[in-house]
Amino acid sequence: ETKCSPPVPSPLASEKQMEVKEGLVPVSEDPVAIKIAELLETVTLIHKPVSLQPRGLINKGNWCYINATLQALVACPPMYHLMKFIPLYSKVQRPCTSTPMIDSFVRLMNEFTNMPVPPKPRQALGDKIVRDIRPGAAFEPTYIYRLLTVIKSSLSEKGRQEDAEEYLGFILNGLHEEMLSLKKLLSPTHEKHSVSNGPRSDLIEDEELEDTGKGSEDEWEQVGPKNKTSITRQADFVQTPITGIFG
Repeated sequence: ETKCSPPVPSPLASEKQMEVKEGLVPVSEDPVAIKIAELLETVTLIHKPVSLQPRGLINKGNWCYINATLQALVACPPMYHLMKFIPLYSKVQRPCTSTPMIDSFVRLMNEFTNMPVPPKPRQALGDKIVRDIRPGAAFEPTYIYRLLTVIKSSLSEKGRQEDAEEYLGFILNGLHEEMLSLKKLLSPTHEKHSVSNGPRSDLIEDEELEDTGKGSEDEWEQVGPKNKTSITRQADFVQTPITGIFG
């Protein structure tokens, strides 16, 4: 069985050892990363709906805000098709990874299959045929919950009841960042970074946008307290399939 190579001794040895223990490696040391990067460069977003067999998500803790978000993402056709486009690697095939979030959501989408068509209708009501919807077995997506610790999110603080919107932001940002790292493998000389001059330099209020006379397509709109919106802008914003769906 292939194992992650031990980290090079350094002042950050303990942190690197933890990453190796979790099976994490830098994208430059992940031989599968370039394959996924090339796939993402050619992917076409598909919006065609899919009739999936419903499966419940078991909630043994305070994970209702996560489970609700996961069910919504599974039901989003371009998100489902995108993750099904990426191969599902086993631990043997890929013992170490640089894309734990992408891996987890590829695995999640592969938990769901097309709705089986029952051989006979249960009963007829007028002109309508009523068929039984047979849900699949419920499961607990523990590998998704584990991301909170692997990515070191503040959402993992014990005892906090998080809002689903905050968790959705954590997921979309995480997937976007992993895809950015993959894109840099294909064009390392054209890396683009956001420009930050301070804690609020990325936020531009609506009034400032009005002063400039125009907005930009390379923006994320965020809704804050009292439904006040602000625009998060990045210099040289790089598009990924995630921004193509949710941007």
